[in-house]
Amino acid sequence: MRPWIVQATELFEDYAGNRWMKCDWYWRPHETCLLVNVDTNTRRIPADLHAKRLFKAAKGSFDTDVSLYSAERVVTVEKRQPGTGPPEEDCYWYESGYDQKFASFEDCSDEPPASKAKWAGAR
Repeated sequence: MRPWIVQATELFEDYAGNRWMKCDWYWRPHETCLLVNVDTNTRRIPADLHAKRLFKAAKGSFDTDVSLYSAERVVTVEKRQPGTGPPEEDCYWYESGYDQKFASFEDCSDEPPASKAKWAGAR
């Protein structure tokens, strides 16, 4: 377990084998370090990595003292009209299988936009 991480709340693996986790800073518990590459500590999602296309829930043990939950679904929400902004300006959303709430991979709000309400309620 990396010393600066208190808890990894979700672990994801993309189809290229890269592992990503959402985690909390131990010295700033009120903040979240968003998404971190498990192997490289990189925080940014590559511009060509679209969550709804590439991400899958990864189940298993990351470390003995880290609790992992799977994300049931992942969706990409664009902040701009499609085709008017680069992919890195997209918001990547997931629905946690643990708390059934939405959260964002990037610096977007913690609530999905109203346009996603129908998607959010579908089971």
